[in-house]
Amino acid sequence: MSVITTWLGVNSTWNDISNWTNGIPSSNSNVTIPVTGNDPEINALAYCNDLTINLGASLSIAGSNSLDIYGNWNNQGTFLPSTSTVTINQSCDLTQQIISNSLSQQFYNLVLNNDSGIVVINNSIEVLNQLTFSSGIMETSSSSLLIMADNATASGYSDDRYVNGPMQKIGDDAFFFPIGDENYYCPLAISTPTAVT
Repeated sequence: MSVITTWLGVNSTWNDISNWTNGIPSSNSNVTIPVTGNDPEINALAYCNDLTINLGASLSIAGSNSLDIYGNWNNQGTFLPSTSTVTINQSCDLTQQIISNSLSQQFYNLVLNNDSGIVVINNSIEVLNQLTFSSGIMETSSSSLLIMADNATASGYSDDRYVNGPMQKIGDDAFFFPIGDENYYCPLAISTPTAVT
């Protein structure tokens, strides 16, 4: 059963119980981050179920720390990833998880780990370093692209772990596109271009 906890902003430390209305978030906590005097910063491994960042609010992850999401991601404010890892984990209550944002969203490392369903993107996201498929399918569209930044890589893909829909690669690297359509895995590879125009 999910519980609701809201950020109070007494200070900026995520794992300080005084900053929350109903305890430090766990994997079954639905978290809301409103505008406060101090925006939260994650400086150790953190968890939550649903995450909502309100308009005007901000969430940052210090260094290479991690955030595990067991529900939906809804960012109407600002997310500052640094060199962190965000993992979209399987939830017992959800077969479909949603990454939603008002503007294009950047992740440094993004891990998909939902073997019971799909992860749907509502608005484009950009992966700056590493996209890892542990399980599950990511669903994109022409208006909600998965964008891989220059030098970003993807791993872990297979015939049941891929992108269902379009994706874009920035830069001049050789790249393997782990894409498919509906129930078919149809990857595409490009070599390093000889010239960039």
